[in-house]
Amino acid sequence: MRFPVSDDIVLIASSEEELQELVSRVYGAAKDAGMRINVRKTEVMKVCENAPPMRITVNGETISEVSSLKYLGARFNAKALCEEEIKTRLALARERMGKLDQLWRSRAISPPLKARLIQSLAWPILTYGAEAWTLSKDLRCSIEAFEMQCYRRSMEISYIEHVTNDEVLERVDQKRKLLAMVKTRKLKYFVHISRHTSLENDIMPGTMPKTRRAASAMDR
Repeated sequence: MRFPVSDDIVLIASSEEELQELVSRVYGAAKDAGMRINVRKTEVMKVCENAPPMRITVNGETISEVSSLKYLGARFNAKALCEEEIKTRLALARERMGKLDQLWRSRAISPPLKARLIQSLAWPILTYGAEAWTLSKDLRCSIEAFEMQCYRRSMEISYIEHVTNDEVLERVDQKRKLLAMVKTRKLKYFVHISRHTSLENDIMPGTMPKTRRAASAMDR
């Protein structure tokens, strides 16, 4: 017997009981439509500190609980941090730069044109899903470092040549823009979400239900 297939469905709930109810409703609706939930390809993840393991079932089968998962090409984890996702995207973008080495070695392409090719062929791989990133100081530095690595690689400039970043930017006729691009996309997404009544609008400006710790001597 063959079943129709539907992928990339996500259910969000504020409690284990609410999530179990949602899963059961989806299971019932799918069954009525001649579809089924593949438990082996379904995962559940909680974003909460010190919470006990969950037990969510589909027709008696328990769904596996994970600490991180991949959804629509982006990596999410139980700590709601973006470091793993951003590092993964940086690695993928560097891999793309490596695959284009023959292009960067070409003497027929000017440095400014190479810069525009980098922005079209490599940067979109890094910035996929950047609207939802939370950027720490270290992650911002990593993104800016990647921008300069791209330009240096395209012109085969070694770090031991002691060519400054300002000189590299002058050669490719560019200003630093990658981090600003990420921040702009984040801001535009926030404005878009804030204009609509939705779950995202409730989450983004919301606060975490946690007691604020007392200030220590190190904080003062």
